[in-house]
Amino acid sequence: FPSHDIEVILGYAIFTNSKVQDLGNLQTIGGDASFVGSRIKDLSNLTKIGGSANFTNSKVQNLGNLTTIEGYAFFSNSKVQDLGNLTTIGGDANFRYSQVQDLGKLTTIGGFADFTNSQVQNLGNLQTIEGYADFRDSQVQDLGNLTTIGGNAIFSNSQVEDLGNLNTIGGNADFR
Repeated sequence: FPSHDIEVILGYAIFTNSKVQDLGNLQTIGGDASFVGSRIKDLSNLTKIGGSANFTNSKVQNLGNLTTIEGYAFFSNSKVQDLGNLTTIGGDANFRYSQVQDLGKLTTIGGFADFTNSQVQNLGNLQTIEGYADFRDSQVQDLGNLTTIGGNAIFSNSQVEDLGNLNTIGGNADFR
């Protein structure tokens, strides 16, 4: 990183195709963060992204201390396999064609959740998806602690056989 002393970037941070390999002491990005095609493998001290985060085609494998993404999170075609300490995604969460297998400590997705063709098998600690949820052609078998889907729920051609703790679907449900 140009300066390992930087702890906060108030605006967005774009690492797309950059030569940066290490975030140093960076703890907060106030806006969006794009890691598309970046060389960064570990987010280390970063705890908050105040906007959206895009990990498409990045080398990021470890989210480090990241607990919050206030916007959407896009993991398609990324190397991330475990969400670790991440507890909140404030917007949409796209796991389509991702390598994510473990949602870690994630409890809330503030928008839609797309698990189409993802590697996730168990939703673990996830309690709330405020938007719609798409499980088509996914590996999800266990809804874990999920109690609420705020919009439509698509289970067609999924591995889900038991709805577990799910008690509210705010829209339509497709089980075909």
